[in-house]
This record gives sequence, C-alpha cells and structure tokens, in this order.
Amino acid sequence: MSSPSSGGALAHAKAIGHDVEELVVDAIDAFELAYETDAHHDAIVTEPVSCDLEASGGVPVVFVGLVALDVDQLVEVKACVRSASNGDATTPGRWLFKGPDDGQHGALVDEDAVYALAVYREDGASRELLAIAIIPADVVDELVADSWYGVDRRENWVAKLGWTHVLDEEVVRA
Repeated sequence: MSSPSSGGALAHAKAIGHDVEELVVDAIDAFELAYETDAHHDAIVTEPVSCDLEASGGVPVVFVGLVALDVDQLVEVKACVRSASNGDATTPGRWLFKGPDDGQHGALVDEDAVYALAVYREDGASRELLAIAIIPADVVDELVADSWYGVDRRENWVAKLGWTHVLDEEVVRA
C-alpha cells in the first residue's frame, strides 16, 4: 500500500481531481475544460451564467460572494469527498488550496478567477457529484487567510477548507 506522500497516493488524488473536473464541466453546460497544460485553472466560462443556474443531473449549485459569471471567466475546480475517515470517526471533507502568493491560489486571485468547489461521494471506482459552490478566489483567500501552513512540496504553502464552511449540510445531499 502507498504512503500518503508517495507518488501512488498523489497520482490517485490527481485522478480523482480529473474525474471531478469532468463531472463539473458535464454538469454546467457553460463551462469548457481548459486545455493549457501550464494554466492555473481547469475550465473557462463560455456563456454568461447567473446564480439561478440549474446544473444537469439535479446537482445543487450555490453562488457564494457573487451573482453571475462572465464569458471567459477562469474557473479552478477543487474536489473534496463528502466525508473522510479521521481515525475512528468521520469528518467532513476538505478542499486543498496551494500557493497563496506566487503559486496557484495567488495566480487565481490575481486573475479574478473563481473556484468551483465540488463535493462528491465515492462508491468504489465511481464518483457522484453532490454539490458545487461557485466562489471568487479572493473570497476563498479571506476564508483561508489564517490557515496556510508549510509543506515539503513545490507549492511550499497549502491551506485546507472544510466544505461545511461554504455549503449547508442540506445542500450536500447524502
């Protein structure tokens, strides 16, 4: 079995991220995957989107700190599982943000990008999208301001944010 810091665990996390990116883009017709390999974002808005957006499959979409998205808006998709094991108990999943200044998060703040914060449930090898929060990167910046900590990774600094700080439990269906 791979350790949490091994390439196997990191590759698995990347695979989950790619799966959830595709689920989000499939659920929101106005999003298109970004194909730039060096971009800090995963998708781009292709048509105006308002806060009354209805995603396909009945996935709840909540706008936090904004009411609409413009064409060409950059979108970074972050995924977290609904609940994760925490020893003997479970805890709400958390999104991971990387690089507050000169890393990914800092670039997204500078570009006035938004996050599509997705919560999913895993059932074996398949994943089901439970909810999406659309939130500006600068609002996320305020939410994680005191949460950054150093890591031995390229980004140097990361922060975590539990989905319960952004979405109501009633929105994230079980």
